[in-house]
Amino acid sequence: MIVIKPLTILYVENVKDYTRMVDLSKIDCIMPIPRLNKDGKDDARHILDTIERYDSALIEYPEYLKTPLEQFELVKAIAEKIPDKTVILITQSEFIGMTILKLIDVKKLKPDDVAMYYYDGNDIHEYKIYSNGVTDEPLPWVLEFTQLVW
Repeated sequence: MIVIKPLTILYVENVKDYTRMVDLSKIDCIMPIPRLNKDGKDDARHILDTIERYDSALIEYPEYLKTPLEQFELVKAIAEKIPDKTVILITQSEFIGMTILKLIDVKKLKPDDVAMYYYDGNDIHEYKIYSNGVTDEPLPWVLEFTQLVW
C-alpha cells in the first residue's frame, strides 16, 4: 500500500492497477472514468462537485476528453480544495503531473501535501518532489515520448 496525502497522483498503465496500491475501504467515493454530459463533453464541474461532497475521492482518468489547458484548469481547481480533502487521481497524463509540479513551484501547493507514484505493472515507484516543483526522476512516458519525437 502507498502513503496517501491530500493530493495523490498514481500513474498506472492499467486503470485497475490502483486496487493493489490503495486501501479502498478508506475512500468515501470512487469516481470511474468521467462520463460525458449532454453536450458530448466531459463535465469537469461533476468532478469538482464530487470532491466537494466527500472527504476523500478517487478519480479515474480526470484527463479524459480534456485538452492540456482544460487539464491544467481542472488540476488548479482541485488543488484549491487541498488540504481540506483527500483526492487521488488515477492518470496517464503528464499534464496532470506537470501542473501539480508547477503549482508547487509557485507555492500554491506544498510538496508535503502531494504524493506521486508510478506503477509499472510490477513495482511501485515513488517520486521525491522538491520545493521548486522538480522530481527526482522524469514523469512516466515523458522521457520515452521525448526520445521518440526528437
